[in-house]
Amino acid sequence: MARDGNERAILILDAMAYNIAKEIGSDATVLKGKVDAIGLTGGLANSEYLMSRIKDRVSYIAPVYLFPGESEMEALALGALRCLTGQQEPMIFEGNPITFKTFDEIEDYIRKSRRVKRIVLCGSHDEAALKSVIKARRRGFASAILIGKAAETEAILERLGEDPFSYAIIDEPDEMESAKMAIRFVREGRADIPMKGLLQTATYMKAILNKETGIMKKGALLSETTVCEYTAKDKMLFLTDCGINIEPDVDAKVGIIKNAVALAKALGVVEPKVACLSALENIKPKIRSTEDAAVLAQMKWEGCVVEGPFALDNAIDEEAAEHKGVSGRVAGKADILLVPDLISGNILHKSLHFFAGGMLAGVVCGTDHPVILTSRTDEPDTKYRSILLAVLLSIQQKKELERK
Repeated sequence: MARDGNERAILILDAMAYNIAKEIGSDATVLKGKVDAIGLTGGLANSEYLMSRIKDRVSYIAPVYLFPGESEMEALALGALRCLTGQQEPMIFEGNPITFKTFDEIEDYIRKSRRVKRIVLCGSHDEAALKSVIKARRRGFASAILIGKAAETEAILERLGEDPFSYAIIDEPDEMESAKMAIRFVREGRADIPMKGLLQTATYMKAILNKETGIMKKGALLSETTVCEYTAKDKMLFLTDCGINIEPDVDAKVGIIKNAVALAKALGVVEPKVACLSALENIKPKIRSTEDAAVLAQMKWEGCVVEGPFALDNAIDEEAAEHKGVSGRVAGKADILLVPDLISGNILHKSLHFFAGGMLAGVVCGTDHPVILTSRTDEPDTKYRSILLAVLLSIQQKKELERK
């Protein structure tokens, strides 16, 4: 078509030549200009017009050689044939996961993925929640459906410098109906991530847990995991369960651990080390959490290491563990801290935030879709970090489905 003077075809080929030449130039820069040759191959190398436009831009770097054809496709086909006929064992390359150490790294990854996730905020008449959603929207990786008191929501948006007409806003002042609608939108594929705004946690959870209309993963336990930047060790630390299960028994703790391990792996921890916490590292019948920890440590686990009981110090600090004579693969090196109950988890979470100024975010685990559940007292930045976690999980979930 380009040969015949078709202007649209010429425009497309020129744009393609420009981008290919730009990438070649980038590679040449990385090589400090020490390029011996440039090879162009594939079916596109048959296009004289395209090749000439690329050569015009890059031939000053090094000699350009053309290898027209699709030999790579033939090689792939022959490789598949060898596997099918038993001549060769197929090899599976999982790839090295990205290990995220900060929320900034998560944000950078999300923005580079160029994927936009649809957040549905129920109880949308909440300034802190809206600030976090607006920030995600402005950063280019989220769109939003806002369900709540429409007039109040619009007023907050205007106060924050946003045009309400650029948002999908649904007037639903009833908390239960707002939560149910948000979950329904996720189930129907009209949104990717539900987020709690100004409504009671119990109301939000009821919509999620509904056996007929909720979004619970079959056979899973619902739990909360807090992710914290652990700058002293240049990694992320996971605390669970700080917000849902009040006094979990051993069976519930198994589910909580599985949820936290899945989250840690999603953030690139290959084999998470789980420390079952208590007040001390010895088994004491009067302290149930020490006995629970011992039972959990004796179980067979796949893809993680579970040990305990541990006091907090010898779970995360190797010197403290050595000083107390606590050994094992987890001692002083824990990635996941399993707290004894919600009370201790809640206190630990809030201590890290209010006393230490920790960079925290929470996410709900055990659901079919990532769920954002934040406290009404959480600052916009904390809510934004929870959005980052949920969007990352949603992106990875989608990639997993695409691979299948």
